[in-house]
Amino acid sequence: MNIICDLSYNECEDFINSLSTIKTNIDISDIVFMIQIIRELLANRFDVVDTTSENYRYTGLCDHAYLIFKYIIKMHNQMYDTSYNVIFFHGELKHSPRISVTYWCMQHTWIGICLEKEIIYVDPTLEQFKDILNNIPDYYISICKPPWFYDDRKNPRFNGITKYIDNRIKIPCKKYYPGIVEFLQYYIWGNICKFYQLIYSRKERIDIS
Repeated sequence: MNIICDLSYNECEDFINSLSTIKTNIDISDIVFMIQIIRELLANRFDVVDTTSENYRYTGLCDHAYLIFKYIIKMHNQMYDTSYNVIFFHGELKHSPRISVTYWCMQHTWIGICLEKEIIYVDPTLEQFKDILNNIPDYYISICKPPWFYDDRKNPRFNGITKYIDNRIKIPCKKYYPGIVEFLQYYIWGNICKFYQLIYSRKERIDIS
C-alpha cells in the first residue's frame, strides 16, 4: 500500500504545501515537523488508537514511515536542488538480558538522514514498543543510534563467515533446526538471560536507555 499515491486531491495539495515550509537547510525542527506529517498521514490511514487494532501505537507501520520520509526528502531535494540522503536500518530488538527473550525476534525499521557530516537517526513509530520497554518516547530523533535495536549489519547471523556457518550447521532443537549462530544467540545466550532475569526478578518492561 503506497500511502502517498492513495492521497486524495485535497490531501495531496495540503501535503505539498506543508513541504514548502521546510527550510532549504534541514535542521532538527524540520525533522520533527516531517515526523508529525508522517504520523498524521499514518493515523489517517490506519487505526493507531484502538487497543485491539493490529496497528495500535503505529505497530507494523515502520516501513510505511520510512517510505514517506524518503519521499519527503526526495521532494525537498527537487524543490531546493539539495542532495540529502536517506538510509534505512533494519534489525531486531536488542538481545539484551534487560529485555525479555520473548521479544528479541521482533523486527523493526528505523531511518537515518545525512546532514552535513553526521547522521541523524529518526524513528517515527517507536511508540509501538511502549508495551515492552519503559520510558521510551513516541518518536526518536538523535545523533546517537537508537539503543533498543540490534542492527542486522551488526548481527553475525546475517553477515560474513558466520552467516555461512549458520546456514551450513544446523542444531536439532525440538522440532526446529536453527543454525548454530542462531542457536547460540537464542538458546544459549537466551537461557543465560532468562536465568539472569529470574535471579534478579526483572520485569519484562525495563528501560535500557
